[in-house]
Amino acid sequence: MPPRRSGHGSYTLHPVSSLFGGLPPIERVRRLNVSSCPYFHVSLRTRDSRKLRMFFMAVIIKPLEAPHVEPVVALWQQSCADLGTPLPDHAVEQIRTNMQRYGTQPDAYCFVALDAEVVVGYLTCTLTSHPIMPGRAGEIEELNVTARWDRRAIEAALVQRAVRMLQQHGATSIHVRTGTDRDEARHRAFWRQLGWANDMTIFSIYGNVPGAPELQGVWDAYRTADER
Repeated sequence: MPPRRSGHGSYTLHPVSSLFGGLPPIERVRRLNVSSCPYFHVSLRTRDSRKLRMFFMAVIIKPLEAPHVEPVVALWQQSCADLGTPLPDHAVEQIRTNMQRYGTQPDAYCFVALDAEVVVGYLTCTLTSHPIMPGRAGEIEELNVTARWDRRAIEAALVQRAVRMLQQHGATSIHVRTGTDRDEARHRAFWRQLGWANDMTIFSIYGNVPGAPELQGVWDAYRTADER
């Protein structure tokens, strides 16, 4: 349903460029509060700068509620299956349990993108504090939007909502982790287009990676070092 005009004002969501891949760069993205529902007003400037295409994305960003849990779990499953790593049943059940806990934990947040009441995307994020050092850090964990022409704009809208929430609750820095392989290139490009700095590299070891014996061996070596 297209948004109705109202007397509410608008404000800039996030200045981004080239978020639609093959489509022309986004000139600006705005969120309009129409009848208490946020709609996204996107203006695209075509290659011919004299022409301006304008349209509305009737997508609502809101905090996760109980009816959204199963659609989010289904999206999570589908995204893993699309990557060739389908989730086992116990992992699906754990994700379901985790999603049900959002809203009950003060420093964990989940937002969903709704198109005509259908969940088309979600984002999870958290706030953490160091036991000694001052300040709080935010982290965007999961960001998943179904493949559609306005995917990048919806992802940007979810990020904007999360960043505002984390800022309001005391975050002095916000981070996101992406993989280093070729399949993650789209995600790295997305964060660069939003203006985020690729300013650190994370090295990790894991305690339960039976599919990667070399990495598992590093973990086990630390654990058994004192036994030698």
